[in-house]
Amino acid sequence: MWPIPALRSRLATTVVEGRPIPSRVSAGEGVAGARSVMAGGSFRAAVAEHRRRVKRSASVGGWTAGATGRLSADQPSSPMPVESYIRSQLGTLRARSRHAGMNHPHGRRYLSMQELHVVGPRGIRLQCRAKGRDGELDTALNAAVEEAFTEWGRPENCDVEGLRSWRDIQAAFIRSVAEDGEFLARKWRGSRFGPFGYQLQLLDPELLDRRYNVDLPTGRVRMGVEYNEFGRPIAYHLVQAPAMIGGAMALPYGYPGGPHVRVPASQVIHRFLPERVGQRRGIPHMATVLQRMAMFDGMEVAALVAARQGAARPAFVVEGDTQTTATGAEGDEGTEREWEVTPGILQTLEEGSQVQTVDWPYPSDVYGPFQKAMALSMATGLLCSYAGLTGDLQGTSYSSIRSGRLDELDVFRMLQIWESEALNAGVFRDWAEIAVLAGMVELAPGLPVSMDRLTAIERGATWRPRRWEWIDPLKDAQAWALAIKHGWTSVSAVIRERGDDADEVLEELKSDFQRLGIDLSAALAAVYTGAKTGGRAA
Repeated sequence: MWPIPALRSRLATTVVEGRPIPSRVSAGEGVAGARSVMAGGSFRAAVAEHRRRVKRSASVGGWTAGATGRLSADQPSSPMPVESYIRSQLGTLRARSRHAGMNHPHGRRYLSMQELHVVGPRGIRLQCRAKGRDGELDTALNAAVEEAFTEWGRPENCDVEGLRSWRDIQAAFIRSVAEDGEFLARKWRGSRFGPFGYQLQLLDPELLDRRYNVDLPTGRVRMGVEYNEFGRPIAYHLVQAPAMIGGAMALPYGYPGGPHVRVPASQVIHRFLPERVGQRRGIPHMATVLQRMAMFDGMEVAALVAARQGAARPAFVVEGDTQTTATGAEGDEGTEREWEVTPGILQTLEEGSQVQTVDWPYPSDVYGPFQKAMALSMATGLLCSYAGLTGDLQGTSYSSIRSGRLDELDVFRMLQIWESEALNAGVFRDWAEIAVLAGMVELAPGLPVSMDRLTAIERGATWRPRRWEWIDPLKDAQAWALAIKHGWTSVSAVIRERGDDADEVLEELKSDFQRLGIDLSAALAAVYTGAKTGGRAA
């Protein structure tokens, strides 16, 4: 039953069967008066017409993506917290991502691209640029720190298991983030953990039990991570395994839902790329394209099977009106005849028999474009170039490759910066505090660095990631020389952009030029001015 005020507003502009409905129904007339005005079922028709108009006006205005209807019935219409999706789907996404990395060529290629381009063959290297009390670079201190950190980066010094170097740990970091969505490691300190007293233990992210959600007196635990009232992690609840190795907890692939060990956040490295506010755990980077990879793989297998069948040229024998059976004997009906097709051999058919071949449509002309379109879609979802993901350079030019390469390299640079901040900086701070305190950083044999230089060391730490050579390095070298000549950049900046240490390169140049009798200052001045010089050192 419609209230009178609502009825008035709904009937104000309604037309039924070409007749305007009176827009005023007095309160004294009530519902009976309204029904008398709309005798013969006009009341329901007016309401239905009004609803259709409201729905039609809503669909015309606003965003078409916000409209509901038959074509959008399978799309979500109510937002959900990202944590609810992660809690229910992280295990499935991680399993499928690992499967794609092991079995799908594009999945394996993508993971190798992360290691190759983000970390590179030499890793993201430390360059210490600590300054002395006079404000100038402390060359001796920086060299001592870099040398000690390089020594710590050996597998027997930085890894609990003694298997991975510092460069390998960096590669495992970005691979784990790309494949599993997050990286998990535990920091161990003490005299038992290498000559520097500091080592890392890489852990499977599955040991951080995503099913563990409780409220404790110390904080609330969500998906294995314990938070304070501000949402900062204060502890991690790792699945506890029964095995013990040397008194340290051995955490192999564990038992989700089983007993847990609480590890303070200061002893754990848990990193992922948060994409949403409130996100507690990481999502595999291949999550966007996993379904396409599965469909692509199924299509490829089916096409290969069909192509193999087509290449085999299967044939059938249609027999004529004869009593001869498949074995050649009379009266033995129902026996199948099988021929072994051998190259160079001719078979004799019975009288009246015919051979009919079957033509399979594969390999088909449409398979190639379909395969390329799917690979292009996967490359877009993985934020990399099609040529980089597939290695297909057909129909490309220098300019097109360079244009796509620029966007791809920007993504790699972003990941390099993020890894330097998320992993390298924290590990270096922990190492520097322990190494300087233990006297492992020496300016000269028997002359350790004092603790009052620790702050300068931590502030002076910078990271030099790998850089890439272009397809035509001559043009890039000419562009750098022109930029230096016009003062748009410096020689040191160009050296750093190439991924090298400017101080080391200039020192080597100075040594080489001295042996050749060339004045380094004059040579560098010629680079900046573009003048020709062949000056000898005085």
